Amino acid sequence: MKTTFFFDNIAEPVIIPFTPLPVSSKLPYQLCTIGHVHFAAKFYTEREKQKNYQIIYTESGSGVLHYEGKRYALEKNQAVLIHCTGSHRYHTGPTGTWKYRFMHIKGTGCPAFYETINPSGLQPVILQHSSEFNYCFDKLMKCVEDGDHRSDLAIPALIMRILTELSLNRGMHGNARKSDYHQQVIEDAIVFMEAQLGRGDFSVAEVARNAGFNESYFSRLFKRMTGTSTQEYLMRLRIDRSKHLLKKTMQSVSDVAYEVGFENVNVYIRDFKKLTGVTPLKYRLYADGV
Repeated sequence: MKTTFFFDNIAEPVIIPFTPLPVSSKLPYQLCTIGHVHFAAKFYTEREKQKNYQIIYTESGSGVLHYEGKRYALEKNQAVLIHCTGSHRYHTGPTGTWKYRFMHIKGTGCPAFYETINPSGLQPVILQHSSEFNYCFDKLMKCVEDGDHRSDLAIPALIMRILTELSLNRGMHGNARKSDYHQQVIEDAIVFMEAQLGRGDFSVAEVARNAGFNESYFSRLFKRMTGTSTQEYLMRLRIDRSKHLLKKTMQSVSDVAYEVGFENVNVYIRDFKKLTGVTPLKYRLYADGV
């Protein structure tokens, strides 16, 4: 682990390390450090090989992040989730001042949120309404400052709320009108997919053509807006439709498979079990019972 920095303070930094109790260290989200800072033009931090994640939220001014060979502007009301294992550097941006809130976190739940928030590489997130983030952050600060370890079990829930807020706001980094247009494209594509589920020859390429894009661009857009690939989403739609048929009809497993677009019943059973943990027959017999 290596860190170098220079603090060009406008206000005294507030940086509070936190060590969770053993019981909460087994939970999926753990707090390592939390704080807020206000720096002038010469501030920078450079680090590598830290086994945690960092959230930075810009309150005012601006920062610049160099991460995985790319440069990112961190502007007011933007948040970013960084995986700190690789080499990265951030510093005050062209405004000459940078005021931001931050936390370092770890835990088994972090990788999935990282992939959801950054599905196609790191992407700062615009928090159009920052009240949820700031409420949870302030609650975390109070838990840590009070030193009341009875709050240990509340901390993971607050971290998850912040990560969820970032996830829900991803894709809003560009022009708002462009983001709204892309959102409508994806919503229309999903409606089209739902209408074609019974076709075994239905493909992602056809979804892309119907949306008016080439397959490569559409696939990247779909993953950025939904957090999952088009193929994975299509399979989930088929499995969800089949679950309804298994519960509401007496059709055989083979007939259900064909009706939702699977040309091979063994592939259907394999994919169903992969997503649900049980076979279609066991789901029909036991799942969702009272």
